[in-house]
Amino acid sequence: MKKIIPFLVFALAFLFWYLFYPNHVGNQEFFSIFQTTPSFFMSRCVEPGGLAAWIGAFFSQFYRWIGVGAFLQALSAVGLYLLLRYNKAFSQLKGEEGVLALFPVVCLLFLQTGYAFLMGNTLQVLAWFGFFWGYSRMKSQPVRMFWACLGSFLSFPLFGALPAILWLVTFVIYELSQSGKSIGLVWPIIIWIGCAWGWRTYFPINDEVWCTFFPGVFEFNAAGIAWILYLWLPLRYILIWLKKVRKEPRQSLRRSWGCVAGCVVLLGFLCWGKKEFYQPQLEYVLGLQRSVVKEKWDEVLKSAQKYSGKTPAYGCSMINLALAKKGELAERALDFPQTGEEGLLQPLNNDYFSMFCNTYVYELLDVANEGLHWNIELSISLGDNPPPYLLKRTAELLMKLGKESAAVKYLKNLLVVPFYKDWAKENLARISKVEFQRKLQLNVPYQADIAGKTVVQERTDDFFVGIYGLLYDLYQLSVLRPNNEAVRDYLLTGLLLQKDVMAFYDHFRRYYPEGRSSNLPRLYREALVSIRFSSVDPNVFLKYEVKGNEQDRFRIYINRYKAFSDKKLAAQALEKEFGNTYWYYLHFK
Repeated sequence: MKKIIPFLVFALAFLFWYLFYPNHVGNQEFFSIFQTTPSFFMSRCVEPGGLAAWIGAFFSQFYRWIGVGAFLQALSAVGLYLLLRYNKAFSQLKGEEGVLALFPVVCLLFLQTGYAFLMGNTLQVLAWFGFFWGYSRMKSQPVRMFWACLGSFLSFPLFGALPAILWLVTFVIYELSQSGKSIGLVWPIIIWIGCAWGWRTYFPINDEVWCTFFPGVFEFNAAGIAWILYLWLPLRYILIWLKKVRKEPRQSLRRSWGCVAGCVVLLGFLCWGKKEFYQPQLEYVLGLQRSVVKEKWDEVLKSAQKYSGKTPAYGCSMINLALAKKGELAERALDFPQTGEEGLLQPLNNDYFSMFCNTYVYELLDVANEGLHWNIELSISLGDNPPPYLLKRTAELLMKLGKESAAVKYLKNLLVVPFYKDWAKENLARISKVEFQRKLQLNVPYQADIAGKTVVQERTDDFFVGIYGLLYDLYQLSVLRPNNEAVRDYLLTGLLLQKDVMAFYDHFRRYYPEGRSSNLPRLYREALVSIRFSSVDPNVFLKYEVKGNEQDRFRIYINRYKAFSDKKLAAQALEKEFGNTYWYYLHFK
């Protein structure tokens, strides 16, 4: 059984990440960057846990392939199990050690479900337990002291700030539990104190970073799990020190019951953790994000159709973006969940996903400079080393705006990022300074070729964005961009989602003069039907021809609606047949 457990741990962990949490795996690449430069290495290593973060950033590149990422995640789980299983503290527990060694593995799994917990954080954990595994296997005290000195020296760059403190405490407890003597502890303690003073004095570590376990823990309220994980070893050493583990009569029976009790507690721990840390909504949104970055709009819509949970506003924004990219926003908007006008464009806040959505939507609306603004805001929010997809995005938007000199800086940064350097070389080669200057002298709008896509420099008819709200901005854009279909559909759809039918009709007539109503999208046809049977304009059908069966469906809908006195019962009865209609949205959404 002991030989099977590592394979079982690996298999279960791999299946979990590959089948149930694949987008969290792919997210590892989106939240990290690896550059093949000495300056990048030094910038990482001056931070607590920076050496592990640098190594983790290297491995994070390969998370772009879900299978490889799931393999690495599963490998980390089985690696932690083996480091604990063969640690001396657990080997003394005989029959119970297998179950007990699984608790830290489960804790690590819970921590990894946080989107801010990256591969570098996992390596910090593995390095911490790895040093203690090697330490516990060494019988010679001088060799152990050398190992302890090495661990003290590497504790801050490899483990992080607070785990480095726990390193000192734990190895002291272990040494005392083994020999009861403290003479050999002097040199490791002196080295640790010297390193702690050096890090605190010479490197820019603020109080927040100094007191933090490691990045990502407090992003999803997992500090308690981190404490359980790191205190597992010192608690075992303390039990050994207090001689709690000793031979007793009927040892085999005690071990059997101990294993059963351990399995029950572990199962309960897993059930509690699933409720607290399993986040299917976040997994869903991360999947939408990955598809948007890759510009795979069909995948966005396919994922949205499969998801049955509640969709947040920024999720709706990505879905509507995909519909608009396919020219289907006004046709299929109500086939998917909607959250009002915020589901089109996010309000001005500092939320990660909101900023991510806005950079793409503003570009679609032909306001690339505002898209660039939000992309830079997003990059800044992620720290000094933004992920490569944001650098690539910034370079694309700058080239679209004709700002070549600024784009070159970002392209050069991508030259040292392994999986992005070819794209950067390709676009740097396309930038011709001679041609650029010639076109400027001729006063010709600059055209840049971005990975095979020709784009034109944006016009200079600017206005302040976000002062009076989304719909006002869309109205301004409708005046400045009268031929932009995305602006039209965003404005008209936004007014309908706000349930402002009269304003919709006013702007609709501006885009669709009377008599020009062929092939109207379904959302507009249903809105016109509601206008006909309301006080807005009973003569609307004389001005616009509504092709389809919307009028007959509306009569059926309104008759059934009037048959219910309870609104909740009406919503339940009508949802299956009319849930994707504008009339249902007006009454119940």
